[in-house]
Amino acid sequence: MLVILARVLVLATLVVLPAVSDGSGWEEDTAAAKAAYAQGRYDIAEARFKAALAAARDFGPKDPRTASGLRQLAEFYRAMGRYSDAEPLLLKLVAESEKAFGAANARIIPDLHRLAWLSKASGDFARAEALFRRVLEIREATLPPARALELTPDLENLAALLQVMGRPADAEALYLRSLAIREKTLGPDHFDLTADLNNLGALALSMKRTQDAETLYRRSLSLAEHAYGPEDPAVLPAIDALATLYLDQKRLAECEPLLRRAVAIKERTHGPSHIDVTPRLDKLAFVLYLQKRPSEAEPLYRRSLAIWEQSMGPDNPATATSLDNLGVVLIAQEKYAEAEPLYRRSTTIRQRATTESLNNLALVLSMRNRNDASEATYKMAVRLAERMPDGPDPALLSVTLENYSALLHKMKREAEARRLETRARALAPKASSSSTSGTRN
Repeated sequence: MLVILARVLVLATLVVLPAVSDGSGWEEDTAAAKAAYAQGRYDIAEARFKAALAAARDFGPKDPRTASGLRQLAEFYRAMGRYSDAEPLLLKLVAESEKAFGAANARIIPDLHRLAWLSKASGDFARAEALFRRVLEIREATLPPARALELTPDLENLAALLQVMGRPADAEALYLRSLAIREKTLGPDHFDLTADLNNLGALALSMKRTQDAETLYRRSLSLAEHAYGPEDPAVLPAIDALATLYLDQKRLAECEPLLRRAVAIKERTHGPSHIDVTPRLDKLAFVLYLQKRPSEAEPLYRRSLAIWEQSMGPDNPATATSLDNLGVVLIAQEKYAEAEPLYRRSTTIRQRATTESLNNLALVLSMRNRNDASEATYKMAVRLAERMPDGPDPALLSVTLENYSALLHKMKREAEARRLETRARALAPKASSSSTSGTRN
C-alpha cells in the first residue's frame, strides 16, 4: 500500500486519548488495552496498559496484578519493536521475581525467558546467552531425573542462539545432548527425535559436513514415515531438507522425486491452488529447467504464477519473481515474444514497489525534519513514476506529486508546491481510470 505510513502517522497525532485515570480499575484498563491493541489503536492501548500498571501498584508490589501489569506493558512494547522500552520493565520483573522467590527458584524462569528472548531480538546475544544458560542451570538443579525431557526446549533455545552467534560446535553439543535425552526417554524410534535430527542436519550442513547432514535427514525422514506414513505432512521438513541438499549438490535425479512428493502432499493437505504449494512447485520447475527440460518446467511455472496472482494480487513483488521464472523457461525454448511482456510486467511491478517505498521513506525523513533528504527522495520517486516501462503511471505519479507538494508547503516554498499540485490535478482524470493502492499524504 502506497504511503500507508502517512495515514498511520497522521492519525496518531489526531487521536484524542480518553481519560485513563478515572478509577475504573485494573480489570477495566486491562480489558480496554487489549481491545484497543486488537483494533490497532496502539496509542490508546499503550495508555490503558500504563493505567492498568498504575492501578495495580495501589495493590502493593507483592500483588500478582503488579507483575501482570509489568508483563503486559513489556509485551506490548516488544510487539511494537520498542525493545528499549520493554527492557527496564522486564529487568524489574526479574528483580521482583528473584526477591519474592529466590534467584534459583524455577518460578522465575518465565520472566528470565522473556528477558532472554528480548535480548536476542535486540541483538544483545551475550546477555541472551547468559540468561538462557541460567534458565538451563535452574532447570537442571530443580528437575528430577525422571523429568529430564523438560530440559530439551531449553537446550534447543540455547543451541539455536549459539548457532546464530557463529558457534556451531557449541550448538552441536547441545543438540546432541537434547537428542540423547529424547532417545533415552522416548526410545530411538520416536517421532519427537526428528526435531533434533533436523537441527543437527542443518548444523552439519552449515559446517560443510554434507554426508553427516544427509544421514541425519534420512533418519529423520524414516522416523516420520514410520510414525505417520510416507504421505503425511510430518515428513515434509526432512523431505524439504534432503531436496535442498540434493539440489545444492546437483543431484537432480534424486531431488526431483522428493519435490514431486512434497508437492503432492501439500496439494492433498491444502488444495492444489493454495499459496503453500508454490515454493515447492517453483523448486520442482527449477530442477526440471536445470535438467534441460524447460517444456516440462513451463506449465509448473504458469500454474505457480496463477496461484501467486490469485493469492497475492497481480502487482505483488512475489508475482514479479514468478513472472521472471516463467520468462526464463520461455527464453530457453526461444519463445521470446511471450517472454518480453512478462519481463516488462515484472519490471513495472518492481519499479512501482520501489516508488511506493521511496514515498514512505521520504515521509519518514520529513517527519524527522530531514527535509533536504526527504526532497531528494521524492525527486527519485517522481522520476521512477514517470519512467515506467509502459509509460508514466498517472495514479502513482499523482500521489507522489501531492506528497512532494506537502513537503514543499512545510518548507514554505509555496509557489513550487502549487505547481506540483496543479500537475497532480491534471493527472486526476487519467489516475481515476487506472488502479492504484496509493493513499494520499
